[in-house]
Amino acid sequence: MFSIWSISLLAIVYLAILFAVAGWADKRKVLPFKGLTYGLSLGVYCTSWAFFGTTAQAAYNGWWLAPTYAGTILLFIFGWQVYCRIAHICRQQKITSMADFIATRYGQSSSLSGLISLISVIAIVPYISLQLSATAQSINLLTDRAATQSHEVWADSTFYITIVLALFAILFGARRLKPSEHNPGLIASIAFESVVKLLAFLAVGLYVCFALFDSPVALFEKAHDLNIDQQVAATQSPTYVYVAHTLLGILATLCLPRQFHMSFIEKNNDKELASARWLFPIYLLLINLFILPIAYAGLIYFQGQEVGYDTFVLALPMAADDAFVALLAFLGGFSAATSMVIVSSIVLSVMITNDFINQFILRRSQLTSSSRGLDKNNLLHARKIVIVLILLLSYFTHRVLGESTTLANVGLMSFTLVAQFSPAMIIGLWWRQASCRGAQLGILSGFIIWGYTLLLPNIAGGLGSDSLWLVNGPWGISWLAPTDLFSLGMESISQALLLSLGANCLVYFLVPLFSRATLAERLQSNKFVSQLSDSRVSNHLQPLSYHDLGALMQRFAEKEAAQSLVNHYFPDDKSKWKRPANVELELLVEREMSAVIGGASARLILDVAKNEQRQPLEQVAEFVDEASQVLKFNRDLLQSTIENIQQGISVVDSELRLVAWNQGYKNMFAYPDDALYIGRPVADIIRFNAERGLFSGESMTSEVEKRLAYLRQGSAYKYQRSHNDGRVFEMQGNPLPGGGFVTTYTDITEFVKQQKALTEANVSLEEKVAARTLALTQANQELSMAKQVAEQATVSKTRFFAAASHDLLQPFNAASLFCSLMNEKAQDTELKELAMNIKNSLGSAEELLSSILELTKLDSGSFKVQMSEFAASSLVEPLRNDYEALAREKGLKFIIETCDVRLHTDKALLRRVLRNLLSNAIRYTEQGEVRLKMQYDDDHVSFIVEDTGIGIASSDQQTIFQEFKQLGAKPSAEGLGLGLAITKRICDLLKIPLVMGSELGKGTQFTLTLPCRVSTAPAQAKGAEASQETELGQLRIWLLDNDRNVLEALKQLLENWGCEISTATNLVELEELKASQALPQLLIIDYQLDDGVTGLEVIEQAALTRLPAIVNTANHDEGIRELVLDAGYPLLYKPLKAPALKRMIKRLT
Repeated sequence: MFSIWSISLLAIVYLAILFAVAGWADKRKVLPFKGLTYGLSLGVYCTSWAFFGTTAQAAYNGWWLAPTYAGTILLFIFGWQVYCRIAHICRQQKITSMADFIATRYGQSSSLSGLISLISVIAIVPYISLQLSATAQSINLLTDRAATQSHEVWADSTFYITIVLALFAILFGARRLKPSEHNPGLIASIAFESVVKLLAFLAVGLYVCFALFDSPVALFEKAHDLNIDQQVAATQSPTYVYVAHTLLGILATLCLPRQFHMSFIEKNNDKELASARWLFPIYLLLINLFILPIAYAGLIYFQGQEVGYDTFVLALPMAADDAFVALLAFLGGFSAATSMVIVSSIVLSVMITNDFINQFILRRSQLTSSSRGLDKNNLLHARKIVIVLILLLSYFTHRVLGESTTLANVGLMSFTLVAQFSPAMIIGLWWRQASCRGAQLGILSGFIIWGYTLLLPNIAGGLGSDSLWLVNGPWGISWLAPTDLFSLGMESISQALLLSLGANCLVYFLVPLFSRATLAERLQSNKFVSQLSDSRVSNHLQPLSYHDLGALMQRFAEKEAAQSLVNHYFPDDKSKWKRPANVELELLVEREMSAVIGGASARLILDVAKNEQRQPLEQVAEFVDEASQVLKFNRDLLQSTIENIQQGISVVDSELRLVAWNQGYKNMFAYPDDALYIGRPVADIIRFNAERGLFSGESMTSEVEKRLAYLRQGSAYKYQRSHNDGRVFEMQGNPLPGGGFVTTYTDITEFVKQQKALTEANVSLEEKVAARTLALTQANQELSMAKQVAEQATVSKTRFFAAASHDLLQPFNAASLFCSLMNEKAQDTELKELAMNIKNSLGSAEELLSSILELTKLDSGSFKVQMSEFAASSLVEPLRNDYEALAREKGLKFIIETCDVRLHTDKALLRRVLRNLLSNAIRYTEQGEVRLKMQYDDDHVSFIVEDTGIGIASSDQQTIFQEFKQLGAKPSAEGLGLGLAITKRICDLLKIPLVMGSELGKGTQFTLTLPCRVSTAPAQAKGAEASQETELGQLRIWLLDNDRNVLEALKQLLENWGCEISTATNLVELEELKASQALPQLLIIDYQLDDGVTGLEVIEQAALTRLPAIVNTANHDEGIRELVLDAGYPLLYKPLKAPALKRMIKRLT
């Protein structure tokens, strides 16, 4: 026998080894032999039941393969598609637990996930306590101590083992905020324990067969001689019991929380699944290889003795006085128990914190504050506390239960309870009509029957109750007896499984027939339901109910408009909302949705909702959700912009439908409240104005068509209109890039009156001059005030656009990414053309806004000039490279004449001026040449850009520098008419004279003159200076990125700029750089590296946080941006743009 201290020391040493294995794996981040490690980690399925309880099953029934493990093997052979589909969904949806998986399938129901978490605790805590009981029983056998619970807690070695297990679970299972994040320490330790318990069980089996007996044949012959086989046959269960337990094994493999976590949450890739498919069944066969020989050996050795069948694995080597094998058996059973306890406590802590604690705080916060649940630190602390509480609860349950229940019985009870999750989980992968309420009531029905037929009799038996009603039934009704419900005469586990699962499935199928799944549940179902059945779905479009239309408006329409439709067109009795809605209401709903998400998207959503099997509704809905957020932001910002402009403004799209207007436009024409809405054809508005007599003409139809013709042509126009009420409006229209029109309306009635008064004064007789002088003076004063007001309005508008245009560019960039995503997902569908049109329109709009931003910065005086001295050749030579190719494409000659001088001005702004002038010269020159000349004269140099193009008429030469002024009358002319306006403002800012000369039909010449000095440096020095301009001063930069292609591309770009570059893909390579090279002047790091590691963590671990660094990422998540900025680093988004990168490097160095 062994002392209690030696056994405790052995257990502590084993746990220390377990800590070391987990710590080693956590430091490595990437485990070797991933497929093998993952497959072995599934061995957490084999608890102390596998080590001790299966021998008891074999002793009673003669089974050589435990039926629960036979079920798992059958699942891996015949149900592999189901297994892989669950794994794929978990990875795709970032599922955190089994409760999260089922709740997400049914509309992300928090009440369903809470119910599953509660039942999981009820099922698993007693099972954890039995693992502790098995450990305590093993220690008692080895130390020859009486199995009593009378000693104090602090004198119980099992208590300290429980505390150590809690510490292990906290250290290696509650350090990461995201449960879906890979946990190498936990995986490695569980895989290690799987190896230990397998080797220990095989060692005991070999010892029994070849040491206690000469061979397995001799063992079975001895058993036959002693009539052991007849004894087993007398206690053997019917065949249906094996079948029922096999079914339990199939369902438990999918529904046990710990097994679900190790199988699907900790999985990295499909290669690991492929390895596990053959490795895990082999593992189960090996661990069951000797259960029958050990059972027969125990029956032979302990015939007539009171030795529990659960203890044969440990009792046999002890009876033979073999201490080594006995300790090995103890370690195997201890390993089997601890792996189950660790993983189960971690998984239950995640489920409880997510589905109870956090949900409770979120519900309270809706009433008391703006809190959004537990923050990161508090959530991790809560999980640690829950782990401790679960294990303490399990420990005290172990002290209460003691040895009253066998391992096999408690294991099968837990399996039967968690099997109640299987209908909602498995059937929900195929049946679209399944509802959350059906899943909840089905699980509750199964739980109630399980409690009545299994839990209640076991509790009564454990408490020593002698209640006859358990056998005879309540009130003497025998068919209601818990032990034989409905008088089926079946074994208890099989009876409970049949009745509970039967009731569960019946309720699950019946409830959706009376209570249809909500729209949110049907949207979520598309992420889970197999698409294999899509080809069998009818193409018939079902009408939408009032309830469906209300749900769609709640998600995709303005709240006030949706409520108005509900009040006017929906039945007052909500019980009638399940009836089909009429077509007129559907059109109204489509109109309101179009105001938020656009007409095409609204029509698409309605069509998909009518027949959600034909198209992936959830994909379309998610896209429209994201796109509508961007669209709403843009629309709100645009609306706030135009509302701050005194003029009336209306905007129509390429289909001549109204998309935006301001209150000034509505007030000018006295439109009723219902006359203007997004999507209304502009023809209806023009016709409405004609009917009201706002403009006159011989034919109302011809007047309407005349105005529509202007819009269709896309031609700019400007004219005055006199209304019948005497008011005069000046209307100016300009086409939008990509189609559409924007029109401004200015009330110039007072201006016209003053102008008329001046005209009358000029033609009046001399005798009236004196009388009119006073009137003229007053008119001039009023005009002066009006001019001041107009100028002030222009200044306000300029400042407003300067502030707002930059914010407008950000959502346009996001919208472009959404369109690219839609384009990729909409290959070969009707959405592809729509996505391309939206993308092109957004690109044109972004170009317009960028120009406006630059223009308004110049107007508002916020443009900062960066003066520097540089060689003129460094400015001109890049222009030669850029524009020679453009000129060659048009068949033009491009000639540059330079001189060797140095300039002192803002190089970037001067380059922009020359680029604008050269671009215009090439654009408006069809044949001949474009020339850039430098002429030196008395400490000044002139840059002359001349062409042989169309020239500029003298009447246009005064207005060519105005905004949106373009040469020619072609509606499709390139550009936006902002280039020369920007050029003139930059020249004024730099105080550079800009002189223009042009002759119509012969060409145009622009001349810039600025001071300079002759360069005295040798040619080599100039080259060195130019090199320094582009080489960033030989900076030493380290690059960190997990994509080697990206590293190579960025390395070549920076080396071309003259930088010294070194690269690394992970922490190990970065440490090698640090050891072999001098520290760099700058780091450029990728945020997201392999295996969930971030660049910020790597440079922190490498102690490089004091160096300046640029972080880049392709993930536009706001949380990432805040983390990077909080760390004090600038952030650039991929794909990196060279100018932005160069500016950032210069700023940091």
